[in-house]
Amino acid sequence: MATQLDFPALSKQMMGKWTTEGFDILVSYSEEKVNQLLRARSEQLKSILKMGPLETSYVDPLTDETIHLNVFMDLEHPLLQFEDEHGNITLTFDIQKGHYVIIAKNITKDLPSGMAISFKTTLNNVKGTVESSQSEDEPTGKGVKTASANELVIFNPGEKDISQHVCITFEKASADFIGTTEESKKRVAGMAFLLGAVKEYFQQHAELKYFVAGVSNKYNPESGSDSLQPRSFRFNTLKGKTKNDESALCMWISVKEGTNRPESYTQAFEGTFYANGLIPIPRGRTCSLIMHNDLLIKQFIMPNLSKGFKSFKDKTSGKGGLNLSATMIADDIDIKEMKKKESWGPGGIKTTTVDPMKFSLSDPETTISFGDGIISKSNKINYTNKQQVKWKTDTVTGRVPGHEHGTTNLEFKWTATGSWKDKKTPGHPNLLGFDWAGDKNWTITKSAEDVHWWEAFGGASNKIPEPLQNLQVPSPNTKLEMNTLDYFLTTNLLYPGKHIFDADDPSSGSTDKGLAFPHDLILTGETKIK
Repeated sequence: MATQLDFPALSKQMMGKWTTEGFDILVSYSEEKVNQLLRARSEQLKSILKMGPLETSYVDPLTDETIHLNVFMDLEHPLLQFEDEHGNITLTFDIQKGHYVIIAKNITKDLPSGMAISFKTTLNNVKGTVESSQSEDEPTGKGVKTASANELVIFNPGEKDISQHVCITFEKASADFIGTTEESKKRVAGMAFLLGAVKEYFQQHAELKYFVAGVSNKYNPESGSDSLQPRSFRFNTLKGKTKNDESALCMWISVKEGTNRPESYTQAFEGTFYANGLIPIPRGRTCSLIMHNDLLIKQFIMPNLSKGFKSFKDKTSGKGGLNLSATMIADDIDIKEMKKKESWGPGGIKTTTVDPMKFSLSDPETTISFGDGIISKSNKINYTNKQQVKWKTDTVTGRVPGHEHGTTNLEFKWTATGSWKDKKTPGHPNLLGFDWAGDKNWTITKSAEDVHWWEAFGGASNKIPEPLQNLQVPSPNTKLEMNTLDYFLTTNLLYPGKHIFDADDPSSGSTDKGLAFPHDLILTGETKIK
């Protein structure tokens, strides 16, 4: 059983930890929303909820006579409850009304009000195709195959139309009547003779038709985005420790060109969110996506930063976020010789000349940091370069020449600040982006080189010459554009192309939701039903 925390506390518990048990992506959905998804699916299966006539029989224990019956029931939509970490569930159908008819005597007997059918069963993976949300059939397709919770399922990349669905199976389910009122609690035991017919009915008419989750490869990603394409996955359930801890359905996904462990390694999968036994969804949200640190760096951060930087070194201290050093790819800073002439009166001329400067941005290294906080202010690129430049001023007043010279120390600083963005479009609803905004000009700090008193007799000066006082240099022309990361295929449930995961805006300013980077990245959201 697992505990649920608010977002700041959850991200703190994730600090510095690998939380996805070797998988690239962990997508989780709250039990409440899974039930709403189940209800939406059940709306397409209303015919299943109207049972009867179901012919069955039982042996009267008093007369040893076989009694033949017809059973009729109208059921409410089902309610699902996760029971453990292994995909075991309880599925409950309230009985709106029901009765059975003793065929030989044409006697009708009503079922007591307040009864419900309770199935103890499991979730199973099913490989197949679902044509539309209105389909009343189970997933179909060549080679339909089921797999239990925690079992690895590998995608065939050539089967673009084949999805993997998490479905409810009734094949080995146990069924019981339960009472929700005092009267029905007393009478349900006497109704057990009807259970065989009910169980057989669901096995024949509902097997694998109630699907609550899925992963597929049918999608056209946006041009210019980096798309995460699933290649294998497992699912399991996490049960909340108390009634205030929302249980969750978890989808553990490895993606193409990801960094997860080899698919052949199938032993010792625990299906546990590695952050001290917690639910991976914060309180107040109904879904979350957690991305393995290595995947984020390999498939998003590094390919994008490599447009403007090279020779990366990881300087992260083992906690959250990411700290890198790198060599900037940009043109040299080339400041031509500066000269200013002033004249006055008859024969007065002053000429100030500043030597040219040229330096490469490949040395020293640039520092790049991604902060770990929910609303991080430490997403920054920083570069600093120190230079010295010599200058001189020659003055002629009438026939008397004058001369000054000196050295100015200059510190060139350039900074870009970054922020995570929700870049979704109507056609591509799950796009994560990151924008850098760089300084338009270099920030230049100037100071004069110290001059000894005796050097002043030779014209040495600690002035800052006027051409340097107003010096402005445009920012480096390094490339900062980041492609978006399209994670739609890791989150679409139920039917190919259906948008379910509605991500919270990482730049909303809220600390209750959004994005954090405590080591693995976590993005919260709301599960969309329609």
